[in-house]
Amino acid sequence: MYPARLVFFLTLGMVVVDVAMVVLATVLAHQIRFQSTWFSATIAAGTGEAYLPLGTVEALVVPLVFAARGMYRLRRNASRVDELQRVFMGIAVAALLTLGIVAFAVRDFPYSRGVMVFSWLLAVPLVWMARLLQYRFHGMLRRIGFGVDRVLLVGMGEVATAVLDKLRSVPDSGYRVVGFTNSWEPAGGRLDGLAYLGPIEDIHAIADRAGATEVIIADPLLSQQQIVEIVRRLDPRRVSIRIFPDVFQLISTQVSISDLHGLPLVSIRDASL
Repeated sequence: MYPARLVFFLTLGMVVVDVAMVVLATVLAHQIRFQSTWFSATIAAGTGEAYLPLGTVEALVVPLVFAARGMYRLRRNASRVDELQRVFMGIAVAALLTLGIVAFAVRDFPYSRGVMVFSWLLAVPLVWMARLLQYRFHGMLRRIGFGVDRVLLVGMGEVATAVLDKLRSVPDSGYRVVGFTNSWEPAGGRLDGLAYLGPIEDIHAIADRAGATEVIIADPLLSQQQIVEIVRRLDPRRVSIRIFPDVFQLISTQVSISDLHGLPLVSIRDASL
């Protein structure tokens, strides 16, 4: 997990970059509408300074909307398509709020609607690309050891091996597998070089000793009762719990689907929330 101070600065960086992209989109929109040959000048071109209040409102509204939609959480394995969808919806909501605020605050609407539309259309790809670059930077930090999560793996069959291989193949995801536990002690005490840390009944003590911040359950032989017991034993601890879908039998309304570079996992508790 990231240190609290690093989380603050990375989050602040995301806010600053989002605001910068929104302001840049407004400037470009003004240039396109009034200084390009693509459009006829049907209305008088306002100066750039005249659009400063509009840009200020957008710069304030966008971070508030993004924060309300949980878009400043530091994500791992962010899908480009999912991020584009989040940015598009966030900008759309912010655009409607900005329009409402400006229309309410100003009696005679002084801004070109073309500028507003272009600024919103340009803000989506600008914010999206800037965020992808930031996520790549976050991955570089994890690769060199910042924000690493220590993972305890539950299981030792084909599913557990597949999860282990995927975690090892993507070092910038920031997961470091510290060992595994199982419902029975394996011969040799190893899973593809990974140490067996003890029986599953002692998972709470194992997690404490190993300093695990995340537990991934990848054992199709576990019953629903055993999964519930694992969650109960880890309950007092700040440990995220995810389950490979093939072994997830527990019906719950507090789950979310996450992607581990192609492997879907079900999150039943996120310690960062």
